[in-house]
Amino acid sequence: MKSFAESNEVSRDDYEHLRNEVDNLKAEILSLTDKLSAEAARRKAVEFELAKIKTGSEVPVQQHKGKVAVEAAIIGNEKKKESTGHEYDVYIIQVTSSSGDRWNVSKRYKNFEVLHFHMLRKFGEHVPSIPPKSGDLFTSKSQKVEKRKITLQAYLKALLSDQHMSSYPPLQNFFKVRCKSTTRSWTFF
Repeated sequence: MKSFAESNEVSRDDYEHLRNEVDNLKAEILSLTDKLSAEAARRKAVEFELAKIKTGSEVPVQQHKGKVAVEAAIIGNEKKKESTGHEYDVYIIQVTSSSGDRWNVSKRYKNFEVLHFHMLRKFGEHVPSIPPKSGDLFTSKSQKVEKRKITLQAYLKALLSDQHMSSYPPLQNFFKVRCKSTTRSWTFF
């Protein structure tokens, strides 16, 4: 049986040259794909940073600095209003540390999205999925909020039950108390 080079009257040198060109093109495609992925991740990070700034969640950590969250329960929610008049829901999370200390933090759904983005960057497919922001069209707003509370609670429980994820700094920062300050600029969410 004739080889590709023999059957197409291509010299062995030409064949090797073409094969090298194909290999080089494959490497270039992989490199460009990596660059595109990195650029997409960078753009997503910028979008999340802008969302943090717009929602006013870029505030410093003040209390419970050395405490590690081991349990978190969504104990309620409340409606808030932006200066534009837009209403949004805030979920109140009761956090329990390894030493038994408890405190509450309030988070918007956008804060959960930022957390999820950080968790995905570090742990990839091992991160549980975050519940969708919008739900069934035939469900009332209050039912959607209640359903989302339950699914966000399950999400937090799954993150905290994993030894590696639970100690990841962005997750622990998520549970820290924030207070508004004009003296420092922090980049936590």
